[in-house]
Amino acid sequence: MDAFQLIQNFFTRMQCNFCSQPFRPDDIELIRQEDAMFIVNVHCGKCNKQNGVAMVGLETAEDRKAFNLHKGFTDPELTEDEMVRLSEYDPINEDDVLDAHNFFQELDEHWQTFIPEEMRRQKITLETESQDVETADLPQLDDQQPQ
Repeated sequence: MDAFQLIQNFFTRMQCNFCSQPFRPDDIELIRQEDAMFIVNVHCGKCNKQNGVAMVGLETAEDRKAFNLHKGFTDPELTEDEMVRLSEYDPINEDDVLDAHNFFQELDEHWQTFIPEEMRRQKITLETESQDVETADLPQLDDQQPQ
C-alpha cells in the first residue's frame, strides 16, 4: 500500500458531514504532494457534497529516529521551559486526532460552556487595513439567545 492509499484508507473511517455516509477511497482526491506532505480534497460520492480540503503529513519510524521525536521536538517559537514541559508528552497520534474530531463534531449550541468563565468577556484589539487600531467588546457568551 503506497502513502496516498494509506491516506485514502484513513479517511474511510470518517463520514460525510452532510449525509453521514462513510467516505470511500475514491472520495479522496490528491491535489498536491511534496515529500511526505499531501493535500487532499474530501468529496462525498454519495451526496456529491464537498467536505473540505485536508493537509496530511506522514511520518515514518526513520523520521522519528532522525529527529528524535520520541523524546521531544524542536520549535523556534517555544521557549526552553516550554520545550522541557512538552517533551514529557508523547507525540499526538491518529487516535488523538480522531478524538478531537469527534469532540468538535458533537458540540451543540451550548459550546460556550467549554470556555473558562474568565475568558467569556474581554476586550480585543483589531487592526484595520489602514493600520488604525480599534477596540471592540466581545459579546457576552453565556445565555446568548439567537436573534
